[in-house]
Amino acid sequence: MTQLIQTINKVRKRINPNLKIEGVLLTLADMKTRVGKTTLQTLQNNYGSRIKIYDTIIPCGVKAVEGTMSGKSLFTYDKNSKPTIAYDNFCKEVLKNEKQRARNEIAYDR
Repeated sequence: MTQLIQTINKVRKRINPNLKIEGVLLTLADMKTRVGKTTLQTLQNNYGSRIKIYDTIIPCGVKAVEGTMSGKSLFTYDKNSKPTIAYDNFCKEVLKNEKQRARNEIAYDR
């Protein structure tokens, strides 16, 4: 994560000063394992005060791999798989955050 932030900072300085990290989405995560739980906790502890860590977590899933291999999106391949539902929830979370941000900007402008 540190390398990613350093790379983004370099791109910001050299190419695009408006580049921002909107947040971090944990993907291919198995939250039943210690590794998954530790990864999330580490992200929250080390970066959570500076970068949004999305609540949605995209789980590992065979359907996601099968969909990719068949050249179809998850939403086409299996709309009821856990990864598909998680991605749908992520979209809803992002939209909710954007609506809240817009409301806050309007309130701030007044």
